[in-house]
Amino acid sequence: MKEINLFDVVFLKENLSGINLPSGTVGTVIYVYKPEKIFEVDFINKEGFSIASVTVERSQIDLIEDYQILTEFTIFKVEI
Repeated sequence: MKEINLFDVVFLKENLSGINLPSGTVGTVIYVYKPEKIFEVDFINKEGFSIASVTVERSQIDLIEDYQILTEFTIFKVEI
């Protein structure tokens, strides 16, 4: 797993049902509470507006990388 840092662009790996954020929602790390463990992420909608700032664990997010395609601010992994 690559290290996640402040201002990295990430996506949710699972649904956050309590606040209605589906898997694949994209956001930016805005605070690192515990490196590689707990982060504050500002998630956005397809218009680029903030929809929620949420504290998440490392296991709930991942970096957006070159092999992934961004479609309407939902992330999909491409198998090569």
